[in-house]
Amino acid sequence: MLGMYSQALQDARESVKCEPSFAKGHLRMGKCFLAMGDVAAAKSAFDKTKELEPTNTTIDAELRTIDTLNKIDTDLNRAVEVQDYRKALYCSERALDIAVFCRRYKVKKAESLTHLGRYQEAEEIVNDILRSDSTDVDSLLIRGMCLYYQDNIDLAFSHFQQVLRLAPDYAKARETYRKAKQLKTKKEEGNVAFKQGKLQEALAIYTETLAIDPVNKLTNSKVYYNRALVNSKLGNHSQTVDDCSAALKLNDGYIKALLLRAKSYGNLEKHEECVRDYEACMKLEKNANRETRRLLKEAKIALKRSKRKDYYKILGVDKNANDDEIKKAYRKRALVHHPDRHSSATEEERKEHEKNFKDLGEAYTVLSDPKKKARYDRGQDLDDEGHASSTLKSKYEFFDEAKPTRIYDAHELEGIEDAQWETIEELEEIPRADEKFYGINLKRGEHGIFDIEELVEILRNENLIDICVVKIPKQIQYCDFMVIATVKSGRQRAGIAEFVRQVSKRKKLPKDPFPIIEGTFKDSWIAMDLGNIVLHMFDDETRQQYDLETLWAVGPNFDDPRHSDASEYEQFLTQVNLNSKQNFCLVPPAFTNSQNSPQKSHETS
Repeated sequence: MLGMYSQALQDARESVKCEPSFAKGHLRMGKCFLAMGDVAAAKSAFDKTKELEPTNTTIDAELRTIDTLNKIDTDLNRAVEVQDYRKALYCSERALDIAVFCRRYKVKKAESLTHLGRYQEAEEIVNDILRSDSTDVDSLLIRGMCLYYQDNIDLAFSHFQQVLRLAPDYAKARETYRKAKQLKTKKEEGNVAFKQGKLQEALAIYTETLAIDPVNKLTNSKVYYNRALVNSKLGNHSQTVDDCSAALKLNDGYIKALLLRAKSYGNLEKHEECVRDYEACMKLEKNANRETRRLLKEAKIALKRSKRKDYYKILGVDKNANDDEIKKAYRKRALVHHPDRHSSATEEERKEHEKNFKDLGEAYTVLSDPKKKARYDRGQDLDDEGHASSTLKSKYEFFDEAKPTRIYDAHELEGIEDAQWETIEELEEIPRADEKFYGINLKRGEHGIFDIEELVEILRNENLIDICVVKIPKQIQYCDFMVIATVKSGRQRAGIAEFVRQVSKRKKLPKDPFPIIEGTFKDSWIAMDLGNIVLHMFDDETRQQYDLETLWAVGPNFDDPRHSDASEYEQFLTQVNLNSKQNFCLVPPAFTNSQNSPQKSHETS
C-alpha cells in the first residue's frame, strides 16, 4: 500500500455508490477509516460487509482490532489526564500501529514526546503534519511548546499567538501562553532587582518564578542559577550549592552552574567536591579555557592542604604572621605542652601533650624556614626538594649547610628573656627532669660533645640493633665517626633522637654548636650531626637501601679491613667492652695502597 488513505477511501466510496452490494468496497472503506482513526465509521463499514458476506472471517478479525484500539484509546486518555507521559507515549505508539494515518494519535505522541523533553522527535512529527495542513492548531501549539521548553520564548510566543488567532477559544493554548508570559515577566523582574543590588527582593522574585511552570526545565534551570548567584552574593554558600544542584538536575550540561557550585564548595571547604566539579567542567568544555584550568589547579592545591596539618592553627597564628609572631607563639605553646611539665599527669594526658608538642615542633620547623613556609603556603610537598647529586658526598649528605632551626626544650625556654610573651613566675614552674639522665656522664667529652664510647653506650642501653661505627678519614673533613644503627619503630627512633639531643645540650659548652636533626618523626630515618659524630638511625629496609657502611668503607682500591692496622680499634673495643652478642661492628677507615679486589669491609666484632 502507498499510504494514500484519503484517496483510497474516496475510491472505495465511489465503488459502493455505483454498487451498494459490493462487499469488497465496504471492507476497503472500513480499513481506510481504521487507518485514519475513525473507529465509528470503520465499525459501520465492517458491519455492512458482514451483512453482505456472513461467512467472511476477515471481518471478525477487523472487529477485534477495533475493540483493541478502543481499549488503547481509553488508556491513552487516562494517561494524559494524570500526566503520565511515558505511558501516554507507549499507548499512542500502539495506537499508531493500528491507526497508522491517524492525525490525533500523531499529535498525542508528539505531545508526550514534548513533555518528556524529546523535542526534536516531537517537532519532526508536527512538521510532517503541518506540511499537509499549515493551519493545524494542535501541531502549531506543540511546536510552540517545544520552542518554549527550549527557552526560545520569543519565537514560542509567535506560535501561541498564531494558534489563538486561528482558534481564539483554544483553552490549552491560552493557558500555555499565559504561563509563558508570566514566566518571562517574573524572570526579567528578578534580573532587574539583581542588577540594582536588591538581592533579597531578587531572591523572593526568583522563588516565585520557579513556582509558575515546573515543567519548563531549561528556563527553570536558569532561574535556579540566578537564585544561586544571589545566594552567593549574600554569602549563603550552602543554599548556593543547593540551587546549583537543582539547576544541574534540570540541565546536566550547565557549565555556569557547575563552576558556581565548585566555587561554593571551595568556600564551604568541601575540597573534594570542588575538585570534582571543576574536573566535570573540563570534560564538558571542548576547549577548556585557561581560567578553568587555573581554578582546577587551585582547588587541587586546597584539597592537598586540607589533608595535611594546619601549622598556622597549631601555633595559633594568622597566615600573615611574621617571624617574630611565629617564634613567640611557638615559645608560648611549647611551654604549655612540653613533656617536662606533665611528668605527674596521667598516661593519656602525657601522650596528648607529647603529640601536641611534636606538632608544635613540626609546625615551627616549617613556618620559621622561609623556603619551607613558601612551599607549604603553595600546597607543595615539603619533601620534593631532595638531595640528588652525582658526587658521593652530595648524594648521601643528610645535613643542610644552612644554620639549623633551633628547637627549644623546657630548660632553654626558662632562660629566654622575653617579658612580652611570658612571665618569670610561669617559667619557674616548669619541673626539672634531671633524673632521666641518671648514670650518664653530662660532662663534655674529650674529642667533642660526645666521645664515641659514650654515645655507643647510650645507644646500646636503648637496645638499638646492629650498631655500626665507621671511622671517617680525616681528608674528607666531614666528622670523626659515623654511627649507623637500626631501630624497631618510628616511635623508638624519635624518642632516642630527642633523648640524645637533650643529653648533648647538657654536655655542650657555649663554643659547641647545637645538634642538627635531619628527618622527621614520620620519615623512615633520622640523622643527627653531633659535631665530631654523625648518627644515622634507620628502619631495616631503609638501612639496606642506603647501605652507608659499604658506601663509606668500601672502594675499588680498598684493602680487606682484616689486613689493615687495627690496633687503634682494638684499643677502642677494649674500652667499650663490646662483643658480637651486643650487635656492634666497627668499620675501619679505608686505605688505598693495596692491590686486592674490593670486598664487604665491616665485620661483627
